[in-house]
Amino acid sequence: MWIACLTVEQVEDNWDRIKSLLQPAIDQSDEELTADDVLGFVQDEVMFVMIAGEQQEIDLAIVIHPTPYANKKVCTFALIGGKGVRQLVSEHKDVFFDLARDFGCSDIEIHGEGMARLLRRFGTVRKVRTIMRAEV
Repeated sequence: MWIACLTVEQVEDNWDRIKSLLQPAIDQSDEELTADDVLGFVQDEVMFVMIAGEQQEIDLAIVIHPTPYANKKVCTFALIGGKGVRQLVSEHKDVFFDLARDFGCSDIEIHGEGMARLLRRFGTVRKVRTIMRAEV
């Protein structure tokens, strides 16, 4: 499985495929993000896209948001869509750590119970917070 972090232009050139992979995750984002929001954040270089796949096909897309907090910066995997996540993590775990460091991040963060299982593949995981929402 190959993996690549895309430039803004590469995201724009491949947006239809990337969007189709991310749409199920966007649909579960509690209306925090739309596909247009994601593309805008990528164009503003607030978020970044990694893709992976077998042969020439893009099978997986990951939206990364380097999130600054008061005392640290965390590499948040904001959206993940497609197939091959387990294989990608088992084959390329070091790429994720290197990328997080390149963004100046000290931690990798993933939201959701299903994604927590993925994060455990990186090593020791600590629970930082549980996020629940109620409409007002």
